[in-house]
Amino acid sequence: MDRLITSLEGYVGRKEREYMVRRSIIGNVGVAKSARLPCGESLFGDDRDPVLKKRTIKEAEAAVVRDSYHWIPGGVAPPPIGPRLKENGIRGRRSGVL
Repeated sequence: MDRLITSLEGYVGRKEREYMVRRSIIGNVGVAKSARLPCGESLFGDDRDPVLKKRTIKEAEAAVVRDSYHWIPGGVAPPPIGPRLKENGIRGRRSGVL
């Protein structure tokens, strides 16, 4: 009986985790579609209008972001992108603008 209860608790835990992930994805998609920034800082590739809290695309930076997606071969994690950007003389907002 103890093993059955433990198995059921494990199953319920896994299902709840799946639901949490699904709800997070739905929430993130909603934020992205609304074009509202959840935080006060603008991201690389866009500017933030502090009054409207809307994003406007900075085309020069956005082109770098689009290109960087092609640098990631088949699901490899992004860390190799940083050195490649540095090699091309592209710096982030905190270390200097394009």
